[in-house]
Amino acid sequence: DHRVRLDYLRGERSGSTWIELRPNPFEWRYLPLTVSFALSGVLVLLRAPGSRSARAFFLANVVYSFLWLRSGTAPALQAYIWIATSAAAAALAPPLILRAALLLPEEVAPAGRGAFAWIWIFALLAPAQVSWFLGFPLPSEWGLRAGLTLWTVFGIALLAVLTRNYRRAAPIGRRQVKWLVYGLYVGSLPVIIADVVGALHTNLWWLSSLSSITLVSI
Repeated sequence: DHRVRLDYLRGERSGSTWIELRPNPFEWRYLPLTVSFALSGVLVLLRAPGSRSARAFFLANVVYSFLWLRSGTAPALQAYIWIATSAAAAALAPPLILRAALLLPEEVAPAGRGAFAWIWIFALLAPAQVSWFLGFPLPSEWGLRAGLTLWTVFGIALLAVLTRNYRRAAPIGRRQVKWLVYGLYVGSLPVIIADVVGALHTNLWWLSSLSSITLVSI
């Protein structure tokens, strides 16, 4: 029986109702994103195993791929593992992606570790995303707005870093990254627009999920 009884008290009036539970099968539509990001990271690392930027690209892609895993109607333990891995990926993936972008191409990469410190502000996506899904530690709507806002700022920062590096690079460096820059613009702009709309109108949050199919172009 996929129903649960809910007893409620509103003022001095009590009552009960039944809530229908709809099974949520594993969201297979996200699997191509998970596989494509992880596989592209592995291929780049195999192509240039001694490259600092290739290692950064590999790490960013593999961690980011965990963001697209879904638990579906999993046992409780698996659901808890999914929550933990999603929170970790939300904290680590955006900074690692920005780090990889700053290193591409390597000829224009910033010198010194201090130049990378600002990227860790996006680790705040972890509590925002957990709040969005679970309503803790912040109300779910707050987490939704904060998450979509942070993803919007992250997407703009990523495109700004890549555009800056592309313009500063020599012709060979530009050839190395031009298709990545193109793919990121094509893949990210629809998501950024959808995130802005979702942050302003939370009932349209699903546009962010719908637009994520364009990320395959990256």
